[in-house]
Amino acid sequence: MPSILRLLGPVGLSCLKRFRKLSEYSHYPYRFPLDLRFRHTHEFALSIMNPFRIKFIFRGLDRADDRRALFVFNHQSDFDPAALMMFLDQPVGFLAKKKVCTFPIIKHIVNATDGNYLDRSDLRQQVKTIREISEKLKKDPKMSFVIFPEGKRSQDPIEHSMSPYKPGAFKAAYLAKADIVVCALYGTYAMLQFNKPDRQVYPVQVSFIARITHEDYQHLSTVELSKRVEQLTRDEVARMRELQPELEAYWNRPENARAFRRESRARMHAYFQWRKQEQKVDRLIYRLAKKDHPKGKRFVPIVYTREDAKNDRIAKRQRRAERQRFIRQYQEKNGRTA
Repeated sequence: MPSILRLLGPVGLSCLKRFRKLSEYSHYPYRFPLDLRFRHTHEFALSIMNPFRIKFIFRGLDRADDRRALFVFNHQSDFDPAALMMFLDQPVGFLAKKKVCTFPIIKHIVNATDGNYLDRSDLRQQVKTIREISEKLKKDPKMSFVIFPEGKRSQDPIEHSMSPYKPGAFKAAYLAKADIVVCALYGTYAMLQFNKPDRQVYPVQVSFIARITHEDYQHLSTVELSKRVEQLTRDEVARMRELQPELEAYWNRPENARAFRRESRARMHAYFQWRKQEQKVDRLIYRLAKKDHPKGKRFVPIVYTREDAKNDRIAKRQRRAERQRFIRQYQEKNGRTA
């Protein structure tokens, strides 16, 4: 994991500069256009990219164009939404579990980008949420959505393997007749590994495997589509897993790490110089929006109750037991300490 002491300064400074407006967009999204909220959220995510020393390695980037789509990713870490916001440069919302509404920063990203929360214990709420996502996709042809069909992040601390995909997660695409972009993500687990030493560079692999149009999947059931997408993702994650040690070794060589830092600083400098011009227009849109849409009630997308907290504590213990099971299996298989 990146050193917390190293992150405090730059991440804290970014929060001081941008969190007030991010919080406003999160609490009162109905006052401001989605494009404005998304640009600020994207900028906020990019501002912490260099401190985290993330090196994205992309594959199939041409499949992630500006057309609306349902982006389907495997889920490795609570850091995933922030990582995706760093490179997805089109308005995109997130489908997150209910507990995320208690996470600092992450909940503001979800709220500000018109995301939705899913209560996994309430089937009726799940159906309602899927319909809301489909309506958002229908309403705005430029808006896309990100879902994690596993329903939870990977509990495998060794190989970061995937859980089975849930077919119901794909229903929004059917209702909206939207394209499905099959994606794979590998490496974000390292962002929140508190028990690992700091590195010079953190490679994160992102692969846009395939773009499936509505015409290609409309004859399939959600179960058939889910299995097809899951297998494509599993195959790609297996390839990424094999490649990850090589990438980590390459980018953490001193000369390559120095080159990465120079390139990252130059790229971020160019982005923020360009962003200065865009911010002039954004400030005008911001002032007009505040004038035209008076502040009303604070937006509360979902209520997190004591019962939810109790259920999440139970689920946390179950996840811990699952991780220990993965470790024991790995030790038995390899005959050494993980």
